Amino acid sequence: MKKILYVTFLLIGFSQTVKAQSAKDVQIKLIEKVVGSWQLQEVLDSKSKKSNTSTFGITGFEFSPEGRYTSLSKGTVLDSGSYRLNEPQRKLYLESDASKENPSEWVVSFQDDRMTLKPQGVNHAAGFQYVFIRTKKGLSTSQK
Repeated sequence: MKKILYVTFLLIGFSQTVKAQSAKDVQIKLIEKVVGSWQLQEVLDSKSKKSNTSTFGITGFEFSPEGRYTSLSKGTVLDSGSYRLNEPQRKLYLESDASKENPSEWVVSFQDDRMTLKPQGVNHAAGFQYVFIRTKKGLSTSQK
């Protein structure tokens, strides 16, 4: 009888430990973070450490849960297409409907309602970081 009680308490303790670890390890996926509307806040140049938004034509993005994006410049649509995310590498790929040959590649990071994009594989944009502020959480195709 003592062995049965001991094993029961051991199993209960083990299951509680697993639940606690699982709750800590749960992270929000990038796809859940990226969906919504984003407004350009600043462009950071790693060389001069200055903020400048005039060097970048895009002033905002909209990402839908269906894997579609729209890039905007002062409210005017510049481009649209599909996007995909590589969770382990934290990369965002934008494939334009106009040019599907070479999707643009970005390292993406989030802090609260800030999204930072760093271009990959583009020499003229190396050293820049584009910081966006979320203006609307979530989007559906009916909101576009």
